[in-house]
Amino acid sequence: MRSPNTEQVSEKSKERNYRTVLDIVNFNIVILNTILTIILGPTLLSLLGIIVCGILFYASKRNIPETIVFLLVYPLGWLILLNTEREEIEDFFNVELPSDTDLKIDNSALSSLPIKTLLIIGDTQEKKMAAQNIFRYVTHGIDIEQNMKYLYRLLDDSHMDVSLYASQALEDIEDYFEKRIGRLRHKDTIDLCISVYYYLRTGIPKAKIKEDFELLLRENISNIKSTHPLYYEIMFYVTMDESYLLDSYIKNRDLKAMKRYVFEKLKKREFDEIKKFSKQEILSIMFKNSTSNG
Repeated sequence: MRSPNTEQVSEKSKERNYRTVLDIVNFNIVILNTILTIILGPTLLSLLGIIVCGILFYASKRNIPETIVFLLVYPLGWLILLNTEREEIEDFFNVELPSDTDLKIDNSALSSLPIKTLLIIGDTQEKKMAAQNIFRYVTHGIDIEQNMKYLYRLLDDSHMDVSLYASQALEDIEDYFEKRIGRLRHKDTIDLCISVYYYLRTGIPKAKIKEDFELLLRENISNIKSTHPLYYEIMFYVTMDESYLLDSYIKNRDLKAMKRYVFEKLKKREFDEIKKFSKQEILSIMFKNSTSNG
């Protein structure tokens, strides 16, 4: 991954200084408001002070769930949350905060964002937006391999701004999965399996790290039931047994899985397996359009 240039470092430094100023101002207001509340009792002014503190806290953290927690435990919230990470907040209050990147992306929206086309004819701003969209797609398991290819192409873009945005997106993807997996590791859940699976598909983990994540996935694969939409897909990834792809098509009518099944059989020259299906059915499957953001 490329290192950020001086301009990027300067911008991050300014942002940190800005947030530090907000935190200091917020702290002073919290202390003053608390003292006045103790002396005068709850008043409209003290309520206004809490609202102002909440606004300043959100301006600094840009995180709604953390702001809600801050207000719920006011005035202690500011002291608890000042230098804590998301995982520390969750552990302290024994709750899981909603992810900042949780989105519901409609298929129609995906099809209207031709990232592959933007790579060729898009302007600088559109390519920067594409890098941000790729982060959202990848962290939600949408066309991971293809979107990672697009991201690496953006890394080599001739415009430095685009390259920096792509570099940041790559770093954010790695950071997102590393933190999420670290948080879920001790919970032994389906979410852990899915997060590890998505992360492995990005191609970011290499060598020994990749082997460790693959082992972690195998150790927790029993958490995924056959009724889960990703069951057959993950089982194929772990076992490389094409029968899981075929089962996914038979039981879920998963065309993508069937296309992969046909491809794997052709690659192994196992033509007899393909002949079990009619020529018309195979052609219909292979050439049927599927929703894509590329």
